[in-house]
Amino acid sequence: MYKEIEAKDKIVKYQKIFLEILQNGICDKDIFSNKIKAHKGYKKVYWSSHFNFWSASDERSNKKKNGKIDILQNMFGLEKPGDKELTITVDINFPLHGEKTGGILIEDDKTGQIFVGHRGANYIRKINSKKNRGMFWNAFKDKCKEVGRDREKVIIIGEIEPLEKSKYKNFQNKIKDFVELISKIKKDVDDGNIKDNDQIPTKALNSTKKKKTSQKQTSLTPSQKPDDIIRQSIDKIIEINQNCRNYKKKPIFKESEIYKLSRKLEKLCISEESFISFSLTLYKLMYETTRIENPNFKNKNGRKYIFLLPDNFLKIDTKTKHFMDIVGALRHHYAHLEPEYKVPIKKISYSDVLQELKNSRNEPKTREEFTILQNELLKLFDNSLEYLL
Repeated sequence: MYKEIEAKDKIVKYQKIFLEILQNGICDKDIFSNKIKAHKGYKKVYWSSHFNFWSASDERSNKKKNGKIDILQNMFGLEKPGDKELTITVDINFPLHGEKTGGILIEDDKTGQIFVGHRGANYIRKINSKKNRGMFWNAFKDKCKEVGRDREKVIIIGEIEPLEKSKYKNFQNKIKDFVELISKIKKDVDDGNIKDNDQIPTKALNSTKKKKTSQKQTSLTPSQKPDDIIRQSIDKIIEINQNCRNYKKKPIFKESEIYKLSRKLEKLCISEESFISFSLTLYKLMYETTRIENPNFKNKNGRKYIFLLPDNFLKIDTKTKHFMDIVGALRHHYAHLEPEYKVPIKKISYSDVLQELKNSRNEPKTREEFTILQNELLKLFDNSLEYLL
């Protein structure tokens, strides 16, 4: 199985190996001092005249975290350095403190091999809008692997360990191919060269292979396997957060908590006990991962939390608001707790919820009825995220 490398010491170690291959392994190289867009001052830039791409590295610190380095940056482009300011085609950045970035270090736990990868369209400017994601993943469909228990789809760029020095050029060639393909996709976006079938989002690898005959993939219909739609929903959450970052706003969802909770949602509901656990987990996912503690909270009358979902998605009759009303009603019924949020949650009776989800007000009793409730609730959840996008 492929798994993400998250230990800080290992990330620092493999970043050094990555730079060694990129910078010191280039035979035909020139070193420039160049300005790079969106970066202050001049950076040391390595140009490969053999492969015709440049690379540069940097470290980003967060002033709110006592200036500690939190991102190891690796920038790439195709224009030859010189007097002009360079434009980054793509970054392959590695996080040190849990924040997700485009770059990812991956270990094959069977062979011990270490790979450099990329999380794809959501982390690349110009390509991260919904209409361009399908074209992006279609271009890289033969280079993807599923990583971790969540089976996150990741582009495998190349192996960096073990790697003999004589094979450094092979890796550099893979970097060049990756950067050139990103550049081509960006040009197609600029030129409007997006075919209709390119706009169909590519699903997880398994579902893509199994559903080649079906072209209607714009909204995944829940089947007896809830993990399919959960993975799709997590992709949407990541995109929502990335859109927030692009506009320099705080991400709405806590991604670390999302992944923990999502594992509890993938099991099939076959009884009342499993459905109660499922519905309460969905409540936590939408309510509790979209809030942060209020640093100014001092008394019982003040707000303990700051809620990050935009007001307009909750104050009007939206799919997001409707989903929150439904899971709030289920929580009230099963746990006898009132939903706490910054706007009033519409009071919906438990029997009304059953009527909407399974077209009957009768208490669910059979395995099939609990599965229907689960699938219909997942539909509402996925639609609420689609609306947020």
